[in-house]
Amino acid sequence: MLKLGSPNFGPIISHRKIMLPPDYRILYVDDDADSLEVMQLWLTHDDERYSVTAVSCAKEALTAIDKETFDLFILDFRMPDLDGADLCFKIKKVFPRTPVLIYSANARETDRSIGFQAGADEFLTKPNDFDKFAPTVRRLLSHTQT
Repeated sequence: MLKLGSPNFGPIISHRKIMLPPDYRILYVDDDADSLEVMQLWLTHDDERYSVTAVSCAKEALTAIDKETFDLFILDFRMPDLDGADLCFKIKKVFPRTPVLIYSANARETDRSIGFQAGADEFLTKPNDFDKFAPTVRRLLSHTQT
């Protein structure tokens, strides 16, 4: 009589999900803890190819950037230690081809202008532009593969 897992029957096949390395590494920076948690969960749920590192300030972001390579940076605009535009400027000096998305509650045209002058590729307003968030992330990441 053959038993499962015996040499004559072959290996037992597991139905566990095989974890592959992520295709895209995203750094999400936001000083609002709730927003940080929700967006990290949402991004990883939206696409299993996303690996999201979530940090709450620019200092943590710069430390993460020193340790890891990212395919996309998503930044809040107003943060206590360094605003998103200044962080974006620092990132773009070192990684000029890596896209930066500023996703912030600050919707003033001057903030948008400052963000783009700092090198941001996109500026979306939360929560108003949430419906544009996923397509924008996908579009920005698709440019990293070319």
